Amino acid sequence: ERPRIQLPPIPVAGQTMQVTNHFDLSRPQISSNGKVMSVVGRRVCSGSVACVVVYSLTDSITGKRSLRLFRIAGEVDTALVPPSEADSHSPHLSEDGQRVLYLSNASGLPQIHIISTAGGEPRQVSDDPSGVLSATMSDDGKVAWYFSGTARLYRVQLDTGETRQRLGRTPQLSINNPVGAGSYGIISGAGLSDAVYTAPSFPLPRNLGGVSVSADGQDSPLISVSPTKIEYQVPSSVLKPTLAVVRSTPSSPFVPRLTLSTGGLPSTARFLINMESLSPFGGWDVYAVHEDWSRLVTPAAPALLGEIVHLYGTGFGRVANAPPDGYPAPSDPLARTLPITCRGWGGEIQPTISIAVLYAGLAPGFVGLYQLDVQTPSSNLGRSLQLACAGEGNNNDFRGSFAVKP
Repeated sequence: ERPRIQLPPIPVAGQTMQVTNHFDLSRPQISSNGKVMSVVGRRVCSGSVACVVVYSLTDSITGKRSLRLFRIAGEVDTALVPPSEADSHSPHLSEDGQRVLYLSNASGLPQIHIISTAGGEPRQVSDDPSGVLSATMSDDGKVAWYFSGTARLYRVQLDTGETRQRLGRTPQLSINNPVGAGSYGIISGAGLSDAVYTAPSFPLPRNLGGVSVSADGQDSPLISVSPTKIEYQVPSSVLKPTLAVVRSTPSSPFVPRLTLSTGGLPSTARFLINMESLSPFGGWDVYAVHEDWSRLVTPAAPALLGEIVHLYGTGFGRVANAPPDGYPAPSDPLARTLPITCRGWGGEIQPTISIAVLYAGLAPGFVGLYQLDVQTPSSNLGRSLQLACAGEGNNNDFRGSFAVKP
């Protein structure tokens, strides 16, 4: 029996990330003896005042970020928070240039950490059970304000760790990608619920933890609800572009009941993305699993030439033997789509060649999730295979890539 696949936190391909050959500056903060300056060009300070620049560096393979310290006087560039398994980012520098606040998931969820620019070990300040989405620091480096995963605003004394809530749960949505009728979807945001709720059985419920999602006036089956994410299925009868409406009961006195709308829901095929695998073509690789279901396909564990690879996505089109909304896809017989064709290129493959598609349909055991099984060519592909696939209707050009062994 194959293991259950852990779905990624971001649902679809198409989002891009700029990665330079060496590092990626992310909102650098500069201090110059009491004067905050902007970073432009060579980052030069006027006069004889020594400036400190703190910036994040993105690993082009893992996507993990670390922090570096650049002293403009002398042009000395050193590691402040060295690369590790943790993702360290969003630095803020005190006005005197002595203290840096940043976010890191070293203990699990992102939390506030502080470190001295003079060196030493970082210290974790927050321990919010829903994680910290964003934070900022006062000029004197003594107080931080942060926004939690439950969309609550807190004030924390950085020296003592004393934390006080200043604003109750006020739900909000992030930018969400559209999904097609009957498909699995993710709505991300903050404060969507106070806790994590998972559907206990099939059929999936239409209300979970006081949260509901509707599309074109129809309630959607809910897979799970958490403070920062809702997993749901778009009703299969929604065949026109419409809005998904999220209803939640927040604790903020300013919003007694909240209705939030996401973007439209056209029937467009998209691959899920693997945020552990950066694509050399730009953005992230698709969510791909090895032939034996043992692990994800990544640059560290690339697909072999001639291997069958299982890809996942949404909106691949109508299927035969479709289950009712809220029920998982069957395995016998399978719920197949109309034929999907794919072409690929990479390495020595120029121009594109036909890629064998062995299965296209709903992923057995999952709700609204599609599976596309392809076989990699036996030709040299370089280090990545780029796919362009086409199905019925508007699904005439959905793309993605995954790592292959040269």
